[in-house]
Amino acid sequence: MDRLEPGAVDWGRVEGTPKNKYETVANCNYAVKVAKELGLKLTGISGQDISEGKEKLMLAVWWQLMRKDFMQFLDDLDMDQAFVLSWANAQVARSGADMQLSRFGDPAIKSGVFLLQLMRAVAPKAIKEDLIRPGHSELDRQLNAKLAISTAHKMGARVFCGWQDILE
Repeated sequence: MDRLEPGAVDWGRVEGTPKNKYETVANCNYAVKVAKELGLKLTGISGQDISEGKEKLMLAVWWQLMRKDFMQFLDDLDMDQAFVLSWANAQVARSGADMQLSRFGDPAIKSGVFLLQLMRAVAPKAIKEDLIRPGHSELDRQLNAKLAISTAHKMGARVFCGWQDILE
C-alpha cells in the first residue's frame, strides 16, 4: 500500500515481526484501515479475517489493490476508463469481431472471447483463431481465460488478475 501511495503507511504503527496473534491482528487491522483511507471498498472485511487467512476476503483486498494500481497507471498515462473501453472496443471492431463491452464489469467479458479478440487485434500473431472457444460452456470459458492470461504474460502486458477473475 505504501508503494501505491508513498507515506500512506506509518511504519511506526507496524509490528515488524509479530510475536503473537494479537500483534498479527493489529497489523492486519491497520492494513485494512490504510486500505480504506486509500479509497478501497472493503465492506465486511476485517483484520481478523486476513489474519485467519480467509482466502476469498484476502483475494478481494488483493483485487482492490491491483485495481487501484491499474487505475493509477491509467491516470499516469492521462487516460480514463471510458477512453480505455472505447479504445478496446475500436480495436476489437477493427479486427472484424462483432462484439463490444458497455463497461468493465460487462458480463460478456466472462467468456474470455473479447479479451482474446482484443489481443488478436493488438498482436495478430499472438493467438491462433482456432484456439478461441465460443465461450458457451464453463470449460470453454476456463480455457479462454487461461489462454488470455498466458498470452498477456507472453505479450509483456501488465496482468492484474488471474484467469479465475475473468470468470467472475
